[in-house]
Amino acid sequence: MVDTLGLFRKWFPDARSHRLGVLAQGMGLEGGIRQHRALGDALLLQRVFVHGMREHPSTRIQDIVRYGRHE
Repeated sequence: MVDTLGLFRKWFPDARSHRLGVLAQGMGLEGGIRQHRALGDALLLQRVFVHGMREHPSTRIQDIVRYGRHE
């Protein structure tokens, strides 16, 4: 399991907020998705995650686990 809040804080340190909806909106990724519904939130998370992977292509799975470790 990965704590995406920790991961997104590492990937997007200058974001005004690390809440999923705010991140997605700031990246222009929220279009057409109903937030605060299971499927909508999962799709939004997927969009932000894929965006992060594109922005940080050298990120390895070990890094994702380490950055997203909930402590």
